[in-house]
Amino acid sequence: MAVQAQQYLDENLCFPLAYSQEMGGFIDIQPSTVIPQQRNQRFIINSQPSSSDDLASTAFSHFLVSQIEKQRNDMDEFIVLQNERLRVTIQEKRKQQIALLIKTLEAKTLFLLRQKEEDIAKESRKKAELEFCLKRMEMEIQTWQRIATEKEAMVLSLNTKIEQVMREKVCSSSTPAQDAESCCDLSPSTNPSEEREKIACKACNSRVSCVLILPCRHLCCCEACEALLDSCPVCKSVKMASMEVYMS
Repeated sequence: MAVQAQQYLDENLCFPLAYSQEMGGFIDIQPSTVIPQQRNQRFIINSQPSSSDDLASTAFSHFLVSQIEKQRNDMDEFIVLQNERLRVTIQEKRKQQIALLIKTLEAKTLFLLRQKEEDIAKESRKKAELEFCLKRMEMEIQTWQRIATEKEAMVLSLNTKIEQVMREKVCSSSTPAQDAESCCDLSPSTNPSEEREKIACKACNSRVSCVLILPCRHLCCCEACEALLDSCPVCKSVKMASMEVYMS
């Protein structure tokens, strides 16, 4: 390849190239005169050059060396400059990529933070609702416990009164009619019709009385009529409560 390049330059530029080991390449040796007729032939250097030719050749060699050195220095400076520009460009690109990445991460982080804040707010609302429901249930439980206690006390009181009524077998009314109609009068009767009349419902006179009216304590109506009564059919006192009595 080097021989072909040298031959090409010799044939087209009309002067040969001399290889210099110190400079690391070919050195152009331009003669003082060029003969057009010998353009396609190689120049032949005389074996005994003159002194003027030696000086010209030496000066030209020094000039060529200085030009090559200058071009080499310019090339080195150009390479250094290009490397610096490339380094700055790469650094700017890297900064832009890092800034874009940071911006993307910040946006994603803000989105996740907002989502977490919304989740925390939802959980807080659910917790508040559950606490409110728990307090309401506790209040309802306390209310039902109080109502149950009152009902138990009422049942105990009514049971006690019924036991007293059944034990005493004494009617609170002094008239014979009230004695006959009161549950306290349980004296035996010899007449079956009178006995049926005593235990018959005072509202319908057909069914057996099985409901005790309170507070007058008259056993005077059946279960069906009790729901329709607002007062005792015997003494006309206001009905406050009632209780079904099972008699053997």
